Amino acid sequence: MENGNKYNKKVSSMINILHLTTMDSGFVNMAYKQFNEAGENLVNNKFFYISNNDETKHIDLDCIEKINSKKATNKIFINTLKNYDAVVLHMLTDTLIEIVKKTEDNVNFVWIGWSGDYYRFINNLEWFLPKTKTSMLLAEKSLKSKLKSYIKTIVGEENIKYIKRKKIIRDMKILNKINFFAPVLNNEFNFIKENIKDFRAKFIDWNYGNLEDSLVMENCNLDDIIDTKETNILIGNSSFFINNHIEAFNKIEILDSKNYKIFCPLSYGNFENIEIVKKYGNEKFGKNFYPLCDFINANDYKNVIKSCSVVVMNHLNQQALGNIVIAM
Repeated sequence: MENGNKYNKKVSSMINILHLTTMDSGFVNMAYKQFNEAGENLVNNKFFYISNNDETKHIDLDCIEKINSKKATNKIFINTLKNYDAVVLHMLTDTLIEIVKKTEDNVNFVWIGWSGDYYRFINNLEWFLPKTKTSMLLAEKSLKSKLKSYIKTIVGEENIKYIKRKKIIRDMKILNKINFFAPVLNNEFNFIKENIKDFRAKFIDWNYGNLEDSLVMENCNLDDIIDTKETNILIGNSSFFINNHIEAFNKIEILDSKNYKIFCPLSYGNFENIEIVKKYGNEKFGKNFYPLCDFINANDYKNVIKSCSVVVMNHLNQQALGNIVIAM
């Protein structure tokens, strides 16, 4: 590791691409396959999965090397990035933001967005339906009040505005170090350009595989999934407010909920929304409401989806591709 050779062995006359991700997802395996098939004998692709966890659920560690976040953000590793023709960021998470921040300006970054990583740079209230919006703003007000009180005890009230301003400046500088950007949907590139001032990245049309590959990735047996007589309902894919749970619950309340189980995944997202959704779901559906607050293994989750003849994704933006693919 002393000379960085563990992380990068330059291959002459070939294009060298480094891929970085913190996402334990089958989509990363799909990217590995796509990039290597497209660049066979022309491109040397190196994939790193950055994680402090010992185990993985989806990443194929036979093809993709794991590195912990401490090593990934140190100078030795970061200095090797300039030796690659391109560094591809598969979802711009906080760890990858830290890497971009520390990297020299001559590194050619390609950002493949997953929607959640670029939507957070935009405060678009149009994606939240009225009752969810009210609930979200009240929760944020309470959370900000608690955080502000905490920060005051740490750094003093006079530094709060300075900290917020520095964060905005930092994020914009990081975005301006991105050379190319591939969003999930093509028209989202213009949306990002319109909403983020001075965003300089050029558009690249690329995405993770197709429906057939996604089904293979998830090891789905179509005959098994289709052959179900259960008629449960799945609502949303996370505890993010953008699921608009409240309005979805109100819509299906007209059904005779005694005949259904209402499954609602809440294992990640806005933690302050979990209790809001649980309380509202229990009020509407009682014992027929099943909030999935803890992560469950992939097969168990597929069996939940298998039991649902109706899937409600009440987002006003594109979201929940994996859930939708399996459900279809």
